[in-house]
This record gives sequence, C-alpha cells and structure tokens, in this order.
Amino acid sequence: MLVSIIAIVILFNRVLRWVPFRDRRDQFSLRVPIVGRLIRLATAAQYLRTLALIIASRQTLPSAADVLAISRYRTEADKVVEAIRAGETLSNALRHLSVVPSVARQLISAGETSARLVSMSERAAILVENWLGNDRKRFAALLDPTLMMIVGGMVLVIVLSVLLPIFDLQTVTTSK
Repeated sequence: MLVSIIAIVILFNRVLRWVPFRDRRDQFSLRVPIVGRLIRLATAAQYLRTLALIIASRQTLPSAADVLAISRYRTEADKVVEAIRAGETLSNALRHLSVVPSVARQLISAGETSARLVSMSERAAILVENWLGNDRKRFAALLDPTLMMIVGGMVLVIVLSVLLPIFDLQTVTTSK
C-alpha cells in the first residue's frame, strides 16, 4: 500500500514537470475568470519587480525572463529582449509582453523620458502589486461566505443523518 502511494506521488510529480501537460494546465488556468486574472497580475508583478531590480543593478535584460513560469509569457519576454536589441525603447518593447498592463508601460515610458527609469519601473511594480493585493482581498471576501455556506450545508447533512434515525426510533416506540 505504501509503495503504491509513493509510486503515485512520483508519477504525479513527473506529470507536473512534463512540458505539454504544464502548458495545457497553464492555458486552462488562465481561462478561469478570477483565477486567470490573479495569475496574470502575479506574473506581471513578478516580472516588473525583477525588471526594476535588474535596471537598478545595471544587469542585462534577458535575466528578467527567467522568473516567468508560464512558457507563453517567457516566449513573449524573449520577444521583448529581441525588440530592445533591435533598438526599440523599453516601453515600446514591453508591448510584446501581453501580461504587462498599459499603465505600467506608460509609467516606464515616463521614466525613460525623464531619466528616472529605475524609480518609475519600481513604481510600476508597486502599482501592479497593489492591484494584485486588492484583487486577492476581493476574492477572499467573496470566497469566505461561500465556504461558510458549504460548511453549514455539510453540518446540516451530518446533523440530519444523526437526528432522523432517532426520530424514526421515537415514532416506532411511541406507536406500540
């Protein structure tokens, strides 16, 4: 029994690492309405935060794509790097990355024109992180009452499964 459980865990772990399965799982996750938005915002916040750190430390841009877990976004981030190498500005190149909101691109563009790219890219990362935090709070506020209703329904089923046989026994004993 223990060996079969270990084998199932190892098999499940290997399936999760298999690239076609992971890509399908990511595509499905991104299509789920609330979860997809949270994943996109988390990805954007992670990329923008890494981008701000890379710009501040004067490193090369390709290392920013390494933080992206979803292969679709990693491919788009590689297009951003190619566009920058071709001579585009960072704000124009970020148009290739669909996960970055337009407000963040505008902040980075303002940072480029005002020679304050580091502070504006950090501000863009903070903005997207705040959006993500607000959406998580909203989702939790919607999820809490729903979970309470589900738990209440489960308690109702358990209580009725205990009380109904007692009521049936009571009717049998009083009818005799």
